Amino acid sequence: MFFVSFVCVRRLIQKAEMEKLPHVVVIGTGVAGLAAATRLLQEPARATVTLIDSLSQPGGIISSVRKDSWLIERSADSFLAVRPEGIDMAKQLGIESELIAIELRVRRALIWSRGRLRSVPKGFRIVAPGERWAMLQSDLLSWPAKLRLLSEPWIARRMATGDESLEDFAVRRLGREVFDRIVQPLASGIWTADPQRLSMFAALPEFVAMEQQHGSLTVGEAIRRKETAMALHTSGANSPFIESDLPSGARYGQFVTFRDGMGQLPQAMAQRVLTAGGCFVVDRVESIAHRDGKGWNISTRAGATSLHADAVILAVPAWSAGSLMRTIDMELSNELSGIEYAGSTVVSMGFEKSDIQHALDASGIVIPRSEGRRVLAISFLSSKFPGRAPAGHALVRVFVGGALDPEAVAMSDQATESLVINELKTLIGVSGLPKIVQIDRWNRCMPQYHVGHVERVNRIRKLLS
Repeated sequence: MFFVSFVCVRRLIQKAEMEKLPHVVVIGTGVAGLAAATRLLQEPARATVTLIDSLSQPGGIISSVRKDSWLIERSADSFLAVRPEGIDMAKQLGIESELIAIELRVRRALIWSRGRLRSVPKGFRIVAPGERWAMLQSDLLSWPAKLRLLSEPWIARRMATGDESLEDFAVRRLGREVFDRIVQPLASGIWTADPQRLSMFAALPEFVAMEQQHGSLTVGEAIRRKETAMALHTSGANSPFIESDLPSGARYGQFVTFRDGMGQLPQAMAQRVLTAGGCFVVDRVESIAHRDGKGWNISTRAGATSLHADAVILAVPAWSAGSLMRTIDMELSNELSGIEYAGSTVVSMGFEKSDIQHALDASGIVIPRSEGRRVLAISFLSSKFPGRAPAGHALVRVFVGGALDPEAVAMSDQATESLVINELKTLIGVSGLPKIVQIDRWNRCMPQYHVGHVERVNRIRKLLS
């Protein structure tokens, strides 16, 4: 049990006063709040730390659930290995040995198109074309669309310097059909966003820079792949988490998780915070306010008195931070509250393998909006990672909702389960009933990086300073 009473907090404040250390309150115990607390408590101790959250278990939305021989991920099932922060945190916590990579045989993505499943062309990376021969061989695109894609190196680069939506960017460089059949479903599976509003500057700045530097995504991606291969060869890297031949789709080969699920990460972080002397409190923060210019008062729903802190870290969604900042700085509050969020429902279902016609020999499926289906994506969790389902069974996760289907999160369990089973019958040939079902609704949990988001973040940072 990680959470304790305010008695612990009082002792912590007394310790801070005796040792002349600042007392920092972290509001929110998701991965962001836990990371902040971990940093503050590193030796030599820079502060005493209290974490407050209305949830009784640290980790925020990151949670793994064990039900008999099933291991269910309630939200994220993995993280990017090519970003250093996750791997570095695992090393710091001593759980690097628990990391596992996606099974090599399933490191590809499928797209449902015109009544059947088709592979994403080899090397295609969100908006960057891969191997030309693979594009020509793909049955995802018509010949006019293939020729339009092959002409991408000769499309003039954009001269305007302002932000641009993903849809406008992709259609301009790759053509409408490539966007509708490949880019849109891949992006939807990542951001659950409206591509007409999703900011290239915020979500995909790498590809904006690629166009400006090389004048072409095709040329830029070829150079990047060559440089990556040379760097790996020079360093002699032999990591199971990084490949010189990058896979198709959303770079599935570079995703990793923990042997016992993503929940291992926040659990280990919370344990580290406790060991280092941090304090956890279950409560809802109602307001924060200045205290005579010498710190902050944090008022909670259950607290008999206000809690004093020398500094406060808001590790909460922007809409929650905006609400807490309303009495302190209205302009800052409005900027934070202006960041929209979308919701999503994750439906985990376990089946006997004999009840599924598809071989599940991929990481999963993304479904274009143009196909008219309610499902955004399907992840074949037990194919990706071992130990997720009993022998002879398969565990799949189905994603419903997003920015373009907000009503889905409000559907009843019965309606959601019926919808998902019917979709699975069509998409992967499910014939039997599931052995296990778990429905996790995440309302207002996916921040939407709309066009102009980078400018908004810059304004927020300026106001914070």
